[in-house]
Amino acid sequence: MSQPSTLRSINGANALVVKDGNIMGYATGVTVNEVYAVQRIDVLGEIDSRDIEPIGRIVNVSISFIRMVNALSTDADQGPGASPFERAGGAVAKGLIPTTNESASNRQLTKSVTDFYQSGFDLVIRDSADFADAEGTKVPAKDRYKVVGCRPTSQSFAITRGTLMGINVSLEALRLVEMDA
Repeated sequence: MSQPSTLRSINGANALVVKDGNIMGYATGVTVNEVYAVQRIDVLGEIDSRDIEPIGRIVNVSISFIRMVNALSTDADQGPGASPFERAGGAVAKGLIPTTNESASNRQLTKSVTDFYQSGFDLVIRDSADFADAEGTKVPAKDRYKVVGCRPTSQSFAITRGTLMGINVSLEALRLVEMDA
């Protein structure tokens, strides 16, 4: 009789992206870079630096969504005959990037973007798998990281026949908090 496996196979989403307590979507690729800017302390007449001091921290995030979660709305909210596709939305509908409107003036669009950037948002990266530990006990999904003060820098997507439509969102953030620490 074989032992139950505690290893997970990566065959689908391996992260949930959560904003303000709501699941935004399922992701296969979440890349977070935390870079510390440092300054060397040099002294005239000495070849080696005396110290290295931190002067800043930069956090950037890239998320490859495989599916955005449907918006919580009804057909009545969207008008008669609205389809589920109209309710699903992408990065704009989820509030991950500023809203754009083709009939808005340049002044209105500029105000929309600057208002959006006044307050950032926090994202929680959650392990999406429920799996069994070595004793066979189910281990629930767990929050792994919190990315604080996110501001979007770009979004991209590709539509290719025979594949899922994915949305890639890049963000800059104020700091990264490791929830397991």
